[in-house]
Amino acid sequence: MRQPKVRNPVIHWLVALLCLTATSSLAAQLPLPRARAETVGMSSDRLARMRPAMQGFVDRGDVAGVVTLIARAGRLVSRSRMERIRAR
Repeated sequence: MRQPKVRNPVIHWLVALLCLTATSSLAAQLPLPRARAETVGMSSDRLARMRPAMQGFVDRGDVAGVVTLIARAGRLVSRSRMERIRAR
């Protein structure tokens, strides 16, 4: 069976991210305890790189908005929301 050619792998990551954000309403109903990144083995500096990258997708018009929730070991490490601001 022939594999389809992936034209833009970023789109696949965005779809995966959107699927994860679809569960954000569930996450809102089940609050996770918060933790600093280093306490669960993650790097705050590396997590900080994610926001400008996601904002870039919004600024280029690839997506209208992005919500990220990052958890590890049952603890919420990072959350952010970026959206395109429309001129009135």
